[in-house]
Order: sequence, then structure tokens, then C-alpha cells
Amino acid sequence: FVEKHGMGGDSKTELIKMVTEKALDARLMPEYVIPVEIEGGASQGNADLLIFRGDNVETVANKFAEEHHLTVDRIQFVASVWQSLAHLSTSTAAKRDEL
Repeated sequence: FVEKHGMGGDSKTELIKMVTEKALDARLMPEYVIPVEIEGGASQGNADLLIFRGDNVETVANKFAEEHHLTVDRIQFVASVWQSLAHLSTSTAAKRDEL
């Protein structure tokens, strides 16, 4: 598409940003993906906690903990999710600035 319509590097970057923002706004892709290592129980392994634009982080984290039968303290788990989001927000902003 990009080459067919004669778009250069700057146009391609703008198109990528625009499509990404539209997908995030429409909740077609998560804004953040937080890998969680689950130990013990039937859900042992890794699972991704997906946070879509507009989600209530505490609600999503608590639902994830419940669905995966996590035995960690819920308040501590939610706090760790917020910490991960703070880190991801910084690195995601840097990546978007690079585009």
C-alpha cells in the first residue's frame, strides 16, 4: 500500500502512527501487554495480562488474578501491575517517538 501510493518514509511513519492509534481507540489491540509468570496450580506457566485503552486497571488486574487463581495478595498484585504500566508507558512513549 505504502509503496503503491508513493508514500515516503515520513508518510509511512505517520500512517503507522495513525493506524495504531485508531486500533487502540477501537480496542482492537491492547495498549499494554504485561507478561505474568504463574507458579503452581492448574494455570502454571506464563500468561499475558492485556490492558486495553480505557480499561480500569484495578478491575482488569483483579479479574486476571481471579481467573488464574493467583494466591498473591491482590493489593500487592495491583500495585505491581501499576509499576509495570509505569515502566511500559515510559518505554512505549520512547518507541513511539522513534517512529
